[in-house]
Amino acid sequence: MRFHREKIIQEECVRCDRCGREMLPEDSSCEYPERIAIRFRAGYGSVFGDGNLVEGDFCQHCLNEVFGKYLRIIEDDPFRPRPQSQDPARKAYQGHQLDAVLQAETFWHELRLAQGSPRSLPGYQEQADGRHNESKNDNGPVETH
Repeated sequence: MRFHREKIIQEECVRCDRCGREMLPEDSSCEYPERIAIRFRAGYGSVFGDGNLVEGDFCQHCLNEVFGKYLRIIEDDPFRPRPQSQDPARKAYQGHQLDAVLQAETFWHELRLAQGSPRSLPGYQEQADGRHNESKNDNGPVETH
C-alpha cells in the first residue's frame, strides 16, 4: 500500500542585517556561501561596551558597499600553498578572539566546579545582598562590613 507522509526539514537561512536580503542554502545565486557573519566579544573600553557580544550577518553586496573601499582584494591561485603569517596580529581576527573567550570561560567554569563552589576561590567575597565581588587581594577573601 502506498501512502504519503509529511516530512518537515529545518535549515538555517540568513537575512542580511543591513538590506534584509534572504540567503538560502539551496539558492543557486551563491549568496549563502558568500555571506559574512561577524561575531566577537567586545573588550575592555570597546565602543560596543565592555564584554558585550557583537553579532551581524551581511550579504556580499552590503559588505562591498560599506567596506569595499577598505578591503584588500588579492587575486588568489588555489593551487599555490598559502604561507603562514608570523605576524602576531593574526590572532586579532574575530574567530580567534571568540575561541579565546570561550576557552577562558570554560577554564574558569571547570575551576569553580573543581573547587566545589565559587566561594572557595581566592578573592571571592559575598555582599549582604547576595551579590559577590572578586577582590585583587593576594591574602584571600576580603571581609565586608
